[in-house]
Parts: sequence; C-alpha cells; structure tokens
Amino acid sequence: MLALVLKSYGVISKRISHYAVIGVSVVILAIFLVTPDEVKVKPYDTSCVTKGMEYYKSIGSYPRLSTGEDAYGKIMKMCDRSGGSAF
Repeated sequence: MLALVLKSYGVISKRISHYAVIGVSVVILAIFLVTPDEVKVKPYDTSCVTKGMEYYKSIGSYPRLSTGEDAYGKIMKMCDRSGGSAF
C-alpha cells in the first residue's frame, strides 16, 4: 500500500515498488506460517491455583504474603514452574 502511494508521487521507481511488495508479502506469509507453531499457550491447572489460594488463605497470607509479594502472582509462578503440581 505504501509502495503504491509513494509510486504515485514518483518517489520510488517501478522496480523498487515490486521489491517492496514482494518483501512485505514474504514477511506477512512468514508471520502466518510461524505464529501458530511458535505461540503455545500453557493452560493453567486450575486445581493447582485453587489449592494454592486455599493454602495461602489458611495461613493468613492471602492476598499479600508477609514479604509484601502478591500471593496470586506467586501461586501462578509456582504452578507454572511445577507443571501444575506445586500444591
């Protein structure tokens, strides 16, 4: 699109505009081909998070730990690192 606008004003030559269109097309194609395989969302084990919340509530450290850290954030990290078996 940008190549067409610049071409209409005579800013770039016909040859460069073809290379720009091909380059942009390759980048867009690469994004579509790579993204689904590369982006993997780990599903959180809700039972791990629930058990972690129950644990911190039972010791009186929810929503803030004694260190001032956010308990929910800590639970999410622990469940993520352990693959859902932290609690």
